[in-house]
Amino acid sequence: EALSHFIQKLAPHDRELIQERYAPGSSGKAAAEYFDRPLNSVYQSLGRIRRALMDCVERYLTAAEAGL
Repeated sequence: EALSHFIQKLAPHDRELIQERYAPGSSGKAAAEYFDRPLNSVYQSLGRIRRALMDCVERYLTAAEAGL
């Protein structure tokens, strides 16, 4: 639930990259081709986006556990 919420708050381009990469049957290579970007660049962006999402979810869950 928290992850879905924070995915919707991503910048449109980041959200589109996540959706393209994790669509059924897709891959990093397919996403790189779709966005006409080098594969390494796509993986770097995905890593940055995943870290940001993880940080948001962890903060949300910590606050929820604390009753905030």
